[in-house]
Amino acid sequence: MKAVITGENDERVGVNLLDNNDAEHVIEMEFDGEIKYYEQDGYPDEPSERSPDGSRHVTQAQHYAKYYVYQEKGYQTIPAREDPDRLTIAALVLSAMDTDTFEEYFGPFYQQFKHHTEDAEPAIEIPEKLYTEDVFYYYAMDIYLGFGRDGIAKLVEQFDEPVVQEYLDEAERVLAGGDAATVADELTALASEHGLAEREQALEPADWIEATSGLHIKWQIGDELYGELNDEPAIDRGPDAQLELIPHNPDSLEALQEYAVHNLKCQARDCYVQMGVTPPEPLQVTGPGMNRLTDWYQRFADSFQPYHDPDAEIDWENV
Repeated sequence: MKAVITGENDERVGVNLLDNNDAEHVIEMEFDGEIKYYEQDGYPDEPSERSPDGSRHVTQAQHYAKYYVYQEKGYQTIPAREDPDRLTIAALVLSAMDTDTFEEYFGPFYQQFKHHTEDAEPAIEIPEKLYTEDVFYYYAMDIYLGFGRDGIAKLVEQFDEPVVQEYLDEAERVLAGGDAATVADELTALASEHGLAEREQALEPADWIEATSGLHIKWQIGDELYGELNDEPAIDRGPDAQLELIPHNPDSLEALQEYAVHNLKCQARDCYVQMGVTPPEPLQVTGPGMNRLTDWYQRFADSFQPYHDPDAEIDWENV
C-alpha cells in the first residue's frame, strides 16, 4: 500500500493510494472516517460484480486510507481499539500484570468460563435464547488505558518494537508455565532483562489501566450482531482495546492471562490484515483475534487466509 494526502478543507481529507494490486483509489473522508467520495480504476463499481480478491483489495484500501489519515493528520478516522499500537501496548500491560492484578480486572472471564464447565456461579446471566438457539457467542470486556493518544505515541517510541515484542513472546512462555508462585517474579526479572524495568511505570501495569467495563456477552445470528453490555464506565471516549474471548475451560488464571495476551496480539494482527499490510514479524501469529475479522476469514475464505486458525500456515507477504 502507498498513499498520499491530496488535500484538506474544513470538512474532509483527500487520499490517493495504490493498493497491493497497483490499482489506484481516490478517497475523500470526513474527520470521523466516514467516506464521502470514492472511486477506483481496478475493479467493477458494483460490489456484487467484483471477484473475491477484488472485494478484498477495495476493503483493504479503504481501511488503509482511514489509518493513513489517522497516522498523518491525527483525526480519529478509525476506532481507537483498531489501532495496532494501542492493542500492542494493551497486550504488554496484561502480560506484565501479576496474577492478582489480572484477576482484579479480568477475573469475571474466569468465573464465567468456570460457570460453563464446572457449574460455578456466573459473573453474568446468559440470555435464555443462547441455550436454545444455535448461535455463536463470545464474551468481551472494554479496556481503557490510563493515558491518551499522545501517551501511546510516546510509549511506542520509548519501547522500540523488537524489545516489546520479544518481551511479549517471553511473557507468554512464562504464563504458559502456570506456576502461580513464580510467575510474578519471573515477569519482573524478564522486564529487567529486556530493559523495561528502567522505563517509567514499566513495572506498574495496573497504573496503565484507567478502567475496564463489566463483562459483556455478544452473539451473532446471520449477519446481525447482538449484545448485552454491562457496567460501562462513565468515560467520554471509546475503549482503547476490547478483549473478545470465546468460552473455553482455562486450566488456571495464568492460562487465561496467556490466552488474553495472545488474543490482543491477534487483534493487532487483524488490524494490519484488514488494511492490506503485512504485520510486523512478532505479530505474525495465528488464532482468533477480533471476532468480526474471524467472521470475514470464514465467510470469505476464497480471498482471506485462515488467520484465525491456530494451526494454519500463512503466507505473510500476501495478506
